[in-house]
Amino acid sequence: MTSGKGRTVIEIKGLPANKNWCKGLAKDLKKKIGVGGSFKNDFIEIRGSNGSGKSTLLKIFCKLIPSKACEYRDNFKEHIDYLGHKNSLVEELSIRRNFELEDLALDSDIAKNFEIKELYDELCANLSFGEKRKFAIAKLLQAKKKIWVLDEPFAGLDAVSYDFLVKAFKQHIRSGGTILLTNHQTEIPDTKKVNLDEKIS
Repeated sequence: MTSGKGRTVIEIKGLPANKNWCKGLAKDLKKKIGVGGSFKNDFIEIRGSNGSGKSTLLKIFCKLIPSKACEYRDNFKEHIDYLGHKNSLVEELSIRRNFELEDLALDSDIAKNFEIKELYDELCANLSFGEKRKFAIAKLLQAKKKIWVLDEPFAGLDAVSYDFLVKAFKQHIRSGGTILLTNHQTEIPDTKKVNLDEKIS
């Protein structure tokens, strides 16, 4: 996985080539993702049933779960923004204060499309899951990282917010970014899909 400038950020290595399942996995990923080890300007959608390992895979990519299969560059966190299930918001603070902690201010266009402007000064703990999700995604959209790793980003979103987010994702790809996300809802058009439920032949 590379940054926008082509520098390697995360490298998967150390898989035993003499194992048939490893050969199959490598072949399957090349076929489905269309790369020989480099993710750049790609929109990759990981699908699979509950318990198939989608969330675990993302956490390994982001070094939240240790794995000998990944080698991380010292500065890899400078390029990656991760959004998990918990939204990365401090419940005891207002949304505005959550943004200020990362030197951000809510973008007016994002606020309009997500319909969240009037909630900006609310205490985070008082908001619904869907409202928190929108603010967490808004932070990611504004953080200027090249690689976005998201675990079920559409959970809790209404149809209008879904459409806006898909457009924002595609704009990120056009501007040189990379997105790796899990999704069990409606498939996103024009993404490279990996289904963890499918058997490797």
